[in-house]
Amino acid sequence: NIKIENGVSMVNVGDYVNEGDLLITGNVIYNDEIKKQVCASGEVYGEKWYTVNIVLPLEYKILSRTGKTKFNFIFDNGNTKKRILKDQLQEYDSELTSIFDLFGQKLFLEKQFQTEETIGKYSESEALTKCITLAEEKINIKLEDKETIIDKKVLKKSLNDSTMDVEIFIVNNEIISE
Repeated sequence: NIKIENGVSMVNVGDYVNEGDLLITGNVIYNDEIKKQVCASGEVYGEKWYTVNIVLPLEYKILSRTGKTKFNFIFDNGNTKKRILKDQLQEYDSELTSIFDLFGQKLFLEKQFQTEETIGKYSESEALTKCITLAEEKINIKLEDKETIIDKKVLKKSLNDSTMDVEIFIVNNEIISE
């Protein structure tokens, strides 16, 4: 896809291009003669291909809250954070609420939620779906606003005792002009 603001396209839709190729020129040519020169500008979108390898453990940890809560206070002087009371829960998740902040001295109320850890196991189809999602997330980090994933295909998949190894081919529509 080519969107030209000024200039003339040097490539056609469907052409293969390499890095460094001139895609839009500022020379306006008519009858093999340069009639005008403008500052070339525009966007050229092209398909870029990626191969992403994902190794996913089949077992995963699930943290769930038991419903038991405790409270503590945390004093923060800017350099160190200290809990006022001794922790009463072994495994917990917490939320902090600011009580006061005066000249860099802070006091927080910490609400601790007791958690339990259980082990979950992906089925083969769940693991494959998770691998595809992770590959998309990995590629989406590189993409700009107007760029999108066009297609994805699993090239290789192997299921081991404790992991699933997947090779995924992803095709993006990306801006290839500068």
